Amino acid sequence: APNQYIKSTKLRKAQLLLSQGKQANEASFEVGFSSFSQFSREYKRTFGYPPSETLSNAGIINLAPQQASVASSNQTIGDVNWGRF
Repeated sequence: APNQYIKSTKLRKAQLLLSQGKQANEASFEVGFSSFSQFSREYKRTFGYPPSETLSNAGIINLAPQQASVASSNQTIGDVNWGRF
């Protein structure tokens, strides 16, 4: 359905903006959501975590496995503090 495609595209763009450090409310309005609460609900439904957790999840997802294996228990790579994992 075209509406689902548009919503999915907006959410992926918002995910990119959030992973670059943009605030969730700014990203939601920038991609075209008029309601932040609706954006937050749809985001969590789509990605499985709220917009506020995007930086930590994006850091985990984007790291190559060899980078993760060499990280010491207290090392910070990007915005991820590996000491909490």
